[in-house]
Amino acid sequence: MKYREIYAALAKRRMDVPGFRFSDYSGWRSPTQSYMTRQRPLWIVAEDPSLSRRLWITQEGRDLSITVGKMDQNGGNCGTVNHISCRNRTELAAELRRLFDSDAA
Repeated sequence: MKYREIYAALAKRRMDVPGFRFSDYSGWRSPTQSYMTRQRPLWIVAEDPSLSRRLWITQEGRDLSITVGKMDQNGGNCGTVNHISCRNRTELAAELRRLFDSDAA
């Protein structure tokens, strides 16, 4: 699987942090491939209630990115978001690990 490192980083976070969860809407997982599933092969929404933040991990066409935003007490989006562009899947997985490790410190 070409997104193995990304899923490994998410699985580790889920094991280490109570309440962390993610929903996977990635097009690569779709049993029927279409133009849209090929345009959005990676589309994951992760929620970390312990830190009040939501992450969108996406690939649209060739563009890989992580968008990080705050969540309110009801789980709604609030405030500004930070957008991190990545050159490849390895860099995206490294950015996820960096984000997760920076919260442990």
